[in-house]
Amino acid sequence: MAQRATFRARWVVPVATPPIENGFVAVGDDGRVSALGSWDRLSRRDAIDFGECTLLPGFVNAHTHLELTCYAGQIPPGSLWTWIRRLVELRAQPGRIDREREAVRLGAELSLRSGVTTVGDISRTHLAWPVLKASPLRKVCFAELLCFAGEPPRTLEELDETVRRTQTDERLAVGLSPHAPYSVTPEQLRGCVERAGRGQLPLTMHVAETPEERRLIEDGGGMLYYVFWWQGFLKKCPPPRRPLFEYLADAGLFGIPALLAHVNYVEERELDRLARSPCSVAYCPRAHRFHRHEPHRFREMLQRGINVCIGTDSLAGTESLSVLDELRFLHREHADLDPGLLLEMGTLRGAKALQLDSCIGSIAAGKRADLVAVPLDAHGPHNPAANLLESNAPPVAVAVDGVWLDVPGAEG
Repeated sequence: MAQRATFRARWVVPVATPPIENGFVAVGDDGRVSALGSWDRLSRRDAIDFGECTLLPGFVNAHTHLELTCYAGQIPPGSLWTWIRRLVELRAQPGRIDREREAVRLGAELSLRSGVTTVGDISRTHLAWPVLKASPLRKVCFAELLCFAGEPPRTLEELDETVRRTQTDERLAVGLSPHAPYSVTPEQLRGCVERAGRGQLPLTMHVAETPEERRLIEDGGGMLYYVFWWQGFLKKCPPPRRPLFEYLADAGLFGIPALLAHVNYVEERELDRLARSPCSVAYCPRAHRFHRHEPHRFREMLQRGINVCIGTDSLAGTESLSVLDELRFLHREHADLDPGLLLEMGTLRGAKALQLDSCIGSIAAGKRADLVAVPLDAHGPHNPAANLLESNAPPVAVAVDGVWLDVPGAEG
């Protein structure tokens, strides 16, 4: 295999292995990492030198809705249900399809600019994938099933047709997203789980996002019952009236490597059940704050061995699509957490959650050369992971498959 190029930086942070000071990453002509280690000026004169930078794997945004980028700044912080009501009003305005397609394009550009090279994107009517197919981003495009929606997919048959029409390639995979336990029927949830297992498709679902949804599911009461009754939703999706995690377990969800989004309101015994499963949890720190949720239990999840990764949710409820911004926010809020663990949550753990960890998420021989270069802060700590999280420096270069991209807003 011919060598495409070698890149040198003050620090190479592979994530899965210790940082390498004065390190290099060599990339073959197939876009995969061919070697990495300590740089030797004599034996590797041809290296492209990033100087006083940290070179690390591209960030993975495991949970996002890029089509909502066009609603940035239009909804004030507050409860999720107030937010949803306003979002529905905004989306009902004329020109939604063209507006949201452009939002996907802009969201992909903003993601790359921030050092994100892979996204797990959910699109309500699956309009995002043709736009994302043209982007160098690596992506899992989740087709969302919502049984009482005004547009498809609303049934398993419509979901099957949506998936069938999706044109996948080496950078675009398709996944399934039964929206939430309260918005798909038990038959639909079991059908999605069976399809994911049979076709080895990634599956993601919003779970335990609010106390109101838990009450609707478990005892059929609360504010959501009256809202859903008024809208006529309960005829299509009556509440199971069962403990949430028992309901999900009976559907088979804990038997596959599903990605559960948010999991904001969870009990002790449910954490134990999650820990025994192959499931991952996508935590969206700044969206969590935006919606004024109670403190998230991600630290307890990590202690139990649950694979917790990072998502941004959408620009309609957070300041940026940058996973690095999310990690810096977490570092400020949880200064005692190992910076290396935080970086892992924004890279390798996200790759695992999207079932892509065999090819991305860390810098290792044979993996795709999805890379990001971030300047070191001269006044920061010697630890490169801590330096990265304690500075405000944006990426200066982003590569997918070893090709450095011309990303507006990034230097290089």
